[in-house]
Amino acid sequence: MSIVSITESIEFLKCIETDDSQGVHPGLKKVMDEINDLIKTNKITQSQCSEFTESIVDCILFTRDIKTGRGLRTLAYSYLFTFQQYFPMKAIFILYMFVNSETTHQIGSWRDIREYCAFVAKHSPFGTADSIIKPIAGMYNNQMIKDNAKMVKHIATWNEKQQKISARISETDAAIAPPLECPPAEISFAAKWTPRDKVKHRWLFTTLVQMWAYINPECKELIAAATTDSEKEAVFAVCKKKYKAMVTRLAKELDR
Repeated sequence: MSIVSITESIEFLKCIETDDSQGVHPGLKKVMDEINDLIKTNKITQSQCSEFTESIVDCILFTRDIKTGRGLRTLAYSYLFTFQQYFPMKAIFILYMFVNSETTHQIGSWRDIREYCAFVAKHSPFGTADSIIKPIAGMYNNQMIKDNAKMVKHIATWNEKQQKISARISETDAAIAPPLECPPAEISFAAKWTPRDKVKHRWLFTTLVQMWAYINPECKELIAAATTDSEKEAVFAVCKKKYKAMVTRLAKELDR
């Protein structure tokens, strides 16, 4: 396959391909293998290889793009899963770009994290034990920790502001115009799509709780103190309860 034909193949995958029936996409795998062969035989430079890689990344993002792209979730997952076999860390970053809400143009949604984890578990020979699942699922925990801190600060700032207002007005005026309700905090939709303790995503929920427990100060202390199996089970139950409370609290904030 020549450089021109590789470029044409990537363009076909980006704009025309619709087959999303497999985990590893045969079309993209062929392109990736051809690029590797060209590198090994010194027929392309490292710079040209990087250009091809960027074109493939753009292809994946455009395929998933719900606003200005094709909006094809499963096909984008198939491309990403194929790309992951060659560049696992870049694949994680691409998935982060799907959900990054700090830009004005969001490619996908927070639903993509759990759905892609399920996609990997289905098609990987390692199933739910595939090593890439934890760093991907961890995006939920990282974002919810940020959202929780943001929400707590937002509420504290609002209450402080209302106290200052109340101190400047008389009791009569306060009775006529009671304090306004705190507006919702501007947080992400991560909590809305975080797996719950239900059959379909229970395995992923358990993974999330296990990872979160080791970075939560209270749970981390409890884990360190547990020695027997029964104590460890009891600690995990406590951590699960705390995790559920955090997710529920953030989800309710989104519904206000």
